[in-house]
Amino acid sequence: MVAGSGRDERSPLVAPAGFASGFSMDLVKAIACVLIYIALSASLINYNKWLMHHERFPFSIALTWCHMLSSSVCACLLYLIPYTSSRLFGRVRVVLDQPTKLLTRLIPLSIAFAGTVVLSNEAYRYCSVPFLQMCKELNVVMVYTVALVLGLEKFAAPQATILLVVLIGCTMAIHGEVKFIWFGFMVQMLSQFCEVTKITLQSILLSKSGFGLDPMTTVLFMCPLCLLTVSTMLAFTYHEGIGAAFLDLWPHLALNCVNAFMLNVSVAVVIKVCNGIGFVLAGILKDILIVSSAAVFFSAHLTAFQVTGFAIATAGILVHSVMKSASENAARAASEKGKTAV
Repeated sequence: MVAGSGRDERSPLVAPAGFASGFSMDLVKAIACVLIYIALSASLINYNKWLMHHERFPFSIALTWCHMLSSSVCACLLYLIPYTSSRLFGRVRVVLDQPTKLLTRLIPLSIAFAGTVVLSNEAYRYCSVPFLQMCKELNVVMVYTVALVLGLEKFAAPQATILLVVLIGCTMAIHGEVKFIWFGFMVQMLSQFCEVTKITLQSILLSKSGFGLDPMTTVLFMCPLCLLTVSTMLAFTYHEGIGAAFLDLWPHLALNCVNAFMLNVSVAVVIKVCNGIGFVLAGILKDILIVSSAAVFFSAHLTAFQVTGFAIATAGILVHSVMKSASENAARAASEKGKTAV
Protein backbone atom coordinates (compact mmCIF):
# COMPACT_ATOMS: atom_id res chain seq x y z
CA MET A 1 0.00 0.00 0.00
CA VAL A 2 1.18 3.57 -0.67
CA ALA A 3 1.34 5.53 2.62
CA GLY A 4 -1.57 7.90 3.08
CA SER A 5 -3.19 7.05 -0.25
CA GLY A 6 -5.20 3.97 0.52
CA ARG A 7 -4.33 2.74 -3.00
CA ASP A 8 -2.66 -0.58 -3.83
CA GLU A 9 0.73 -0.16 -5.54
CA ARG A 10 -0.51 -2.42 -8.34
CA SER A 11 -3.47 -0.15 -9.13
CA PRO A 12 -3.93 0.31 -12.90
CA LEU A 13 -3.96 4.06 -12.27
CA VAL A 14 -0.26 3.95 -11.36
CA ALA A 15 2.10 2.40 -13.93
CA PRO A 16 4.69 0.11 -12.27
CA ALA A 17 8.31 1.19 -12.61
CA GLY A 18 9.14 -2.05 -14.41
CA PHE A 19 6.45 -1.38 -17.00
CA ALA A 20 7.79 2.12 -17.73
CA SER A 21 11.37 0.93 -18.08
CA GLY A 22 10.27 -2.02 -20.23
CA PHE A 23 8.21 0.23 -22.48
CA SER A 24 11.09 2.70 -22.88
CA MET A 25 13.53 -0.09 -23.72
CA ASP A 26 11.14 -1.50 -26.34
CA LEU A 27 10.79 1.98 -27.84
CA VAL A 28 14.55 2.49 -27.93
CA LYS A 29 14.98 -0.93 -29.54
CA ALA A 30 12.34 -0.18 -32.19
CA ILE A 31 13.87 3.23 -33.00
CA ALA A 32 17.35 1.71 -33.25
CA CYS A 33 16.13 -1.05 -35.58
CA VAL A 34 14.31 1.46 -37.80
CA LEU A 35 17.37 3.75 -38.01
CA ILE A 36 19.62 0.82 -38.91
CA TYR A 37 17.13 -0.30 -41.58
CA ILE A 38 16.99 3.20 -43.09
CA ALA A 39 20.79 3.56 -43.06
CA LEU A 40 21.32 0.15 -44.70
CA SER A 41 18.63 0.77 -47.33
CA ALA A 42 19.94 4.24 -48.22
CA SER A 43 23.53 3.04 -48.39
CA LEU A 44 22.65 0.08 -50.62
CA ILE A 45 20.64 2.24 -53.04
CA ASN A 46 23.46 4.76 -53.41
CA TYR A 47 26.12 2.01 -53.51
CA ASN A 48 24.26 0.22 -56.32
CA LYS A 49 23.94 3.52 -58.19
CA TRP A 50 27.69 4.08 -57.85
CA LEU A 51 28.61 0.54 -58.94
CA MET A 52 26.29 0.58 -61.96
CA HIS A 53 28.18 3.50 -63.51
CA HIS A 54 29.34 2.59 -67.03
CA GLU A 55 33.02 2.93 -65.98
CA ARG A 56 32.71 0.61 -62.96
CA PHE A 57 30.38 -2.44 -62.91
CA PRO A 58 27.41 -1.81 -65.25
CA PHE A 59 26.28 -5.45 -65.18
CA SER A 60 22.92 -5.72 -63.44
CA ILE A 61 22.60 -9.50 -63.78
CA ALA A 62 26.13 -10.12 -62.47
CA LEU A 63 25.56 -7.75 -59.54
CA THR A 64 22.30 -9.51 -58.68
CA TRP A 65 24.10 -12.87 -58.89
CA CYS A 66 26.64 -11.64 -56.33
CA HIS A 67 23.81 -10.49 -54.04
CA MET A 68 21.96 -13.81 -54.26
CA LEU A 69 25.09 -15.91 -53.72
CA SER A 70 26.19 -13.93 -50.66
CA SER A 71 22.66 -13.81 -49.22
CA SER A 72 22.25 -17.58 -49.65
CA VAL A 73 25.57 -18.30 -47.91
CA CYS A 74 24.99 -15.79 -45.10
CA ALA A 75 21.42 -17.00 -44.47
CA CYS A 76 22.65 -20.59 -44.17
CA LEU A 77 25.40 -19.51 -41.76
CA LEU A 78 22.91 -17.60 -39.60
CA TYR A 79 20.64 -20.64 -39.55
CA LEU A 80 23.51 -22.82 -38.32
CA ILE A 81 24.11 -20.52 -35.32
CA PRO A 82 21.73 -21.64 -32.51
CA TYR A 83 21.14 -18.11 -31.14
CA THR A 84 20.11 -16.52 -34.44
CA SER A 85 18.41 -19.67 -35.72
CA SER A 86 15.93 -19.75 -32.83
CA ARG A 87 15.13 -16.04 -33.13
CA LEU A 88 15.03 -15.41 -36.87
CA PHE A 89 14.00 -18.71 -38.45
CA GLY A 90 10.78 -19.77 -36.81
CA ARG A 91 9.10 -21.88 -39.50
CA VAL A 92 11.86 -23.92 -41.17
CA ARG A 93 10.53 -27.28 -39.99
CA VAL A 94 7.05 -26.53 -41.36
CA VAL A 95 8.59 -25.86 -44.78
CA LEU A 96 10.83 -28.92 -44.81
CA ASP A 97 7.85 -31.15 -44.05
CA GLN A 98 6.11 -30.00 -47.26
CA PRO A 99 8.81 -29.79 -49.99
CA THR A 100 6.43 -30.02 -52.98
CA LYS A 101 4.21 -27.24 -51.68
CA LEU A 102 7.32 -25.21 -50.88
CA LEU A 103 8.69 -25.41 -54.44
CA THR A 104 5.39 -24.59 -56.14
CA ARG A 105 5.08 -21.46 -53.99
CA LEU A 106 8.71 -20.34 -53.90
CA ILE A 107 9.81 -20.87 -57.52
CA PRO A 108 7.44 -18.20 -58.97
CA LEU A 109 8.36 -15.92 -56.05
CA SER A 110 12.09 -16.35 -56.70
CA ILE A 111 11.66 -15.58 -60.42
CA ALA A 112 9.73 -12.39 -59.58
CA PHE A 113 12.37 -11.46 -56.99
CA ALA A 114 15.18 -11.96 -59.53
CA GLY A 115 13.38 -9.78 -62.06
CA THR A 116 12.86 -7.08 -59.44
CA VAL A 117 16.52 -6.84 -58.45
CA VAL A 118 18.01 -7.20 -61.95
CA LEU A 119 15.74 -4.56 -63.50
CA SER A 120 16.07 -2.24 -60.49
CA ASN A 121 19.86 -2.36 -60.77
CA GLU A 122 19.63 -1.76 -64.53
CA ALA A 123 17.47 1.34 -63.96
CA TYR A 124 20.32 2.95 -62.00
CA ARG A 125 22.23 3.27 -65.28
CA TYR A 126 19.68 5.71 -66.68
CA CYS A 127 17.85 7.48 -63.85
CA SER A 128 18.70 9.43 -60.72
CA VAL A 129 18.15 7.99 -57.24
CA PRO A 130 15.44 10.56 -56.26
CA PHE A 131 13.51 9.90 -59.47
CA LEU A 132 13.57 6.13 -58.91
CA GLN A 133 12.42 6.56 -55.30
CA MET A 134 9.53 8.69 -56.48
CA CYS A 135 8.56 6.03 -59.01
CA LYS A 136 8.53 3.43 -56.22
CA GLU A 137 5.76 5.33 -54.44
CA LEU A 138 3.48 3.90 -57.14
CA ASN A 139 3.92 0.41 -55.68
CA VAL A 140 1.10 0.81 -53.17
CA VAL A 141 -1.31 1.70 -55.99
CA MET A 142 -0.11 -1.21 -58.13
CA VAL A 143 -0.36 -3.70 -55.25
CA TYR A 144 -3.93 -2.61 -54.48
CA THR A 145 -4.93 -2.88 -58.15
CA VAL A 146 -3.47 -6.38 -58.51
CA ALA A 147 -5.11 -7.47 -55.25
CA LEU A 148 -8.50 -6.24 -56.54
CA VAL A 149 -8.06 -8.11 -59.83
CA LEU A 150 -7.11 -11.34 -58.02
CA GLY A 151 -9.91 -10.98 -55.46
CA LEU A 152 -7.48 -10.62 -52.54
CA GLU A 153 -8.93 -7.19 -51.65
CA LYS A 154 -12.47 -5.84 -51.62
CA PHE A 155 -13.09 -2.48 -53.25
CA ALA A 156 -13.44 0.32 -50.72
CA ALA A 157 -14.21 3.85 -51.89
CA PRO A 158 -12.15 5.63 -49.15
CA GLN A 159 -9.05 3.56 -49.91
CA ALA A 160 -9.49 3.98 -53.65
CA THR A 161 -9.82 7.75 -53.23
CA ILE A 162 -6.65 8.01 -51.17
CA LEU A 163 -4.75 5.87 -53.69
CA LEU A 164 -5.99 8.12 -56.49
CA VAL A 165 -4.38 11.01 -54.61
CA VAL A 166 -1.15 8.97 -54.37
CA LEU A 167 -1.33 8.32 -58.12
CA ILE A 168 -1.74 12.04 -58.83
CA GLY A 169 1.21 12.87 -56.58
CA CYS A 170 3.43 10.25 -58.24
CA THR A 171 2.44 11.49 -61.69
CA MET A 172 3.42 15.04 -60.71
CA ALA A 173 6.76 13.85 -59.31
CA ILE A 174 7.58 11.78 -62.41
CA HIS A 175 6.37 14.44 -64.86
CA GLY A 176 8.53 17.06 -63.14
CA GLU A 177 11.80 15.17 -63.79
CA VAL A 178 14.18 17.40 -65.74
CA LYS A 179 16.32 14.60 -67.23
CA PHE A 180 13.52 12.19 -68.06
CA ILE A 181 14.67 9.07 -69.96
CA TRP A 182 11.87 6.91 -71.33
CA PHE A 183 13.91 3.69 -71.45
CA GLY A 184 15.06 4.04 -67.85
CA PHE A 185 11.49 4.78 -66.76
CA MET A 186 10.16 1.67 -68.57
CA VAL A 187 12.88 -0.52 -67.00
CA GLN A 188 11.91 0.83 -63.58
CA MET A 189 8.20 0.18 -64.23
CA LEU A 190 9.00 -3.42 -65.24
CA SER A 191 11.04 -3.78 -62.05
CA GLN A 192 8.10 -2.52 -60.01
CA PHE A 193 5.71 -4.86 -61.81
CA CYS A 194 7.98 -7.76 -60.77
CA GLU A 195 8.11 -6.35 -57.24
CA VAL A 196 4.33 -6.10 -57.03
CA THR A 197 4.13 -9.73 -58.20
CA LYS A 198 6.70 -10.67 -55.56
CA ILE A 199 4.81 -8.76 -52.82
CA THR A 200 1.53 -10.45 -53.77
CA LEU A 201 3.07 -13.94 -53.83
CA GLN A 202 4.99 -13.29 -50.62
CA SER A 203 1.87 -12.07 -48.80
CA ILE A 204 0.20 -15.35 -49.73
CA LEU A 205 3.27 -17.28 -48.56
CA LEU A 206 3.42 -15.41 -45.24
CA SER A 207 -0.30 -15.88 -44.60
CA LYS A 208 -1.67 -18.79 -42.61
CA SER A 209 -3.27 -20.23 -45.74
CA GLY A 210 0.20 -20.44 -47.27
CA PHE A 211 3.00 -21.44 -44.90
CA GLY A 212 2.72 -18.64 -42.36
CA LEU A 213 6.45 -18.07 -42.88
CA ASP A 214 8.54 -15.45 -41.14
CA PRO A 215 10.63 -13.12 -43.35
CA MET A 216 14.05 -14.71 -42.69
CA THR A 217 12.82 -18.25 -43.39
CA THR A 218 11.54 -16.89 -46.70
CA VAL A 219 15.00 -15.43 -47.42
CA LEU A 220 16.66 -18.72 -46.45
CA PHE A 221 14.72 -20.69 -49.05
CA MET A 222 14.08 -18.02 -51.68
CA CYS A 223 17.64 -16.77 -52.23
CA PRO A 224 19.11 -20.12 -53.38
CA LEU A 225 16.21 -20.56 -55.83
CA CYS A 226 16.68 -17.00 -57.01
CA LEU A 227 20.40 -17.72 -57.42
CA LEU A 228 19.56 -20.56 -59.83
CA THR A 229 17.35 -18.24 -61.88
CA VAL A 230 19.98 -15.49 -62.05
CA SER A 231 22.75 -18.03 -62.80
CA THR A 232 20.80 -19.15 -65.88
CA MET A 233 20.43 -15.53 -66.99
CA LEU A 234 24.14 -14.87 -66.35
CA ALA A 235 25.18 -17.93 -68.38
CA PHE A 236 23.49 -16.45 -71.48
CA THR A 237 24.82 -12.90 -70.97
CA TYR A 238 28.32 -13.45 -69.58
CA HIS A 239 31.34 -11.92 -71.33
CA GLU A 240 34.96 -11.24 -70.41
CA GLY A 241 34.30 -7.66 -69.33
CA ILE A 242 32.35 -8.91 -66.30
CA GLY A 243 35.29 -10.95 -65.01
CA ALA A 244 37.77 -8.10 -65.52
CA ALA A 245 35.49 -5.60 -63.74
CA PHE A 246 34.93 -8.09 -60.91
CA LEU A 247 38.70 -8.44 -60.33
CA ASP A 248 39.09 -4.67 -60.23
CA LEU A 249 36.17 -3.99 -57.91
CA TRP A 250 35.82 -7.15 -55.80
CA PRO A 251 36.37 -5.31 -52.44
CA HIS A 252 33.47 -2.96 -53.28
CA LEU A 253 31.33 -5.85 -54.49
CA ALA A 254 32.01 -7.76 -51.25
CA LEU A 255 30.98 -4.76 -49.13
CA ASN A 256 27.94 -4.20 -51.33
CA CYS A 257 26.87 -7.84 -50.87
CA VAL A 258 27.28 -7.61 -47.08
CA ASN A 259 25.17 -4.45 -47.18
CA ALA A 260 22.46 -6.25 -49.20
CA PHE A 261 22.25 -9.18 -46.78
CA MET A 262 22.29 -6.98 -43.69
CA LEU A 263 19.37 -5.09 -45.22
CA ASN A 264 17.44 -8.36 -45.60
CA VAL A 265 18.09 -9.16 -41.94
CA SER A 266 17.13 -5.64 -40.82
CA VAL A 267 13.83 -5.86 -42.72
CA ALA A 268 13.04 -9.12 -40.92
CA VAL A 269 13.96 -7.61 -37.55
CA VAL A 270 11.93 -4.40 -38.10
CA ILE A 271 8.88 -6.44 -39.11
CA LYS A 272 9.34 -8.50 -35.94
CA VAL A 273 9.96 -5.56 -33.58
CA CYS A 274 7.48 -3.08 -35.09
CA ASN A 275 3.98 -3.72 -36.35
CA GLY A 276 2.99 -3.42 -40.00
CA ILE A 277 2.19 0.28 -39.80
CA GLY A 278 5.54 0.90 -38.11
CA PHE A 279 7.34 -0.73 -41.02
CA VAL A 280 5.39 1.38 -43.51
CA LEU A 281 6.24 4.55 -41.58
CA ALA A 282 9.90 3.55 -41.59
CA GLY A 283 9.71 3.10 -45.37
CA ILE A 284 8.14 6.54 -45.84
CA LEU A 285 10.80 8.16 -43.64
CA LYS A 286 13.48 6.30 -45.61
CA ASP A 287 12.16 7.59 -48.95
CA ILE A 288 12.01 11.17 -47.66
CA LEU A 289 15.58 10.99 -46.32
CA ILE A 290 16.93 9.41 -49.54
CA VAL A 291 15.32 12.02 -51.78
CA SER A 292 16.26 14.97 -49.55
CA SER A 293 19.85 13.78 -48.98
CA ALA A 294 20.34 13.25 -52.73
CA ALA A 295 19.27 16.85 -53.28
CA VAL A 296 21.41 18.27 -50.45
CA PHE A 297 24.57 16.15 -50.59
CA PHE A 298 24.68 14.80 -54.17
CA SER A 299 23.40 17.92 -55.99
CA ALA A 300 20.39 16.10 -57.48
CA HIS A 301 18.18 18.66 -59.21
CA LEU A 302 14.58 18.58 -58.00
CA THR A 303 11.88 20.94 -59.24
CA ALA A 304 9.22 22.43 -56.95
CA PHE A 305 6.61 20.52 -58.97
CA GLN A 306 8.40 17.22 -58.22
CA VAL A 307 8.76 17.96 -54.51
CA THR A 308 5.06 18.86 -54.27
CA GLY A 309 4.04 15.65 -56.04
CA PHE A 310 6.33 13.57 -53.83
CA ALA A 311 4.89 15.20 -50.68
CA ILE A 312 1.33 14.46 -51.84
CA ALA A 313 2.22 10.84 -52.63
CA THR A 314 3.94 10.17 -49.28
CA ALA A 315 1.11 11.80 -47.34
CA GLY A 316 -1.41 9.67 -49.24
CA ILE A 317 0.56 6.49 -48.53
CA LEU A 318 0.65 7.37 -44.84
CA VAL A 319 -3.12 7.89 -44.70
CA HIS A 320 -3.74 4.71 -46.71
CA SER A 321 -1.52 2.67 -44.36
CA VAL A 322 -3.23 4.02 -41.24
CA MET A 323 -6.68 3.28 -42.69
CA LYS A 324 -5.67 -0.23 -43.73
CA SER A 325 -4.10 -0.96 -40.35
CA ALA A 326 -7.26 0.28 -38.56
CA SER A 327 -9.54 -1.89 -40.73
CA GLU A 328 -7.35 -4.96 -40.20
CA ASN A 329 -7.31 -4.41 -36.42
CA ALA A 330 -11.10 -3.99 -36.41
CA ALA A 331 -11.54 -7.21 -38.40
CA ARG A 332 -9.18 -9.06 -36.06
CA ALA A 333 -11.00 -7.76 -32.98
CA ALA A 334 -14.37 -8.79 -34.45
CA SER A 335 -13.02 -12.25 -35.21
CA GLU A 336 -11.66 -12.69 -31.67
CA LYS A 337 -14.94 -11.42 -30.20
CA GLY A 338 -16.84 -13.96 -32.28
CA LYS A 339 -14.60 -16.76 -31.05
CA THR A 340 -15.06 -15.64 -27.44
CA ALA A 341 -18.83 -15.56 -27.86
CA VAL A 342 -18.81 -19.14 -29.16
